[in-house]
Amino acid sequence: MLRRVMGEHIELRLDLTPDLQRVQTDPAQLHQLNMNLVLNAQDAMPQGGVLTIATANVLLDAGFAQSHPGSQVGPHVRLSIQDTGMGMDSETQVRLFEPFFTTKRPGKGTGLGLSTVYGIVKQNKGYVAVETALGQGTTFKIYFPQSSKTAQETPARDQLAAAQTEARKPSSSRKTKRRSERLHVSLWNAMVTRA
Repeated sequence: MLRRVMGEHIELRLDLTPDLQRVQTDPAQLHQLNMNLVLNAQDAMPQGGVLTIATANVLLDAGFAQSHPGSQVGPHVRLSIQDTGMGMDSETQVRLFEPFFTTKRPGKGTGLGLSTVYGIVKQNKGYVAVETALGQGTTFKIYFPQSSKTAQETPARDQLAAAQTEARKPSSSRKTKRRSERLHVSLWNAMVTRA
């Protein structure tokens, strides 16, 4: 799925935590959040570049919460999506999550992608941080509270290990597309405990 969306001119790198904890959210929302961020990253790299998707278990402390209003103290799962694209200037950063705001030319974007991302994160009691500078690329860091519920399916670490192994295998373009689809499913299945 990701490879189909990104195109061949973008290299996909994965840095997935094998013992990733679970979050309680709607898998469809997590899928949409991911796709919106990947599409934005692709648009920021018209000449190609690197897209890195990383996951981590993190503990947000009082210092983090104080310097990042809207975040909450406690254990979280962090999803980072980083591109090596053109980055954003300060004027764009201020309006980033506004509905219908877009830097794309007419007919190329609705301006709803990042506002949808923001809405999904907030609806799931999460926090989103953006690190960017013009000419330096962009990193979105999404923090979701860890779930105390356990899933009945394969443990997250097993699914992520399988996804990472699958992503490293060399293959033809057609096989890469199928592996990217399986990787996408494995990544999100590993993170989500259904609400």
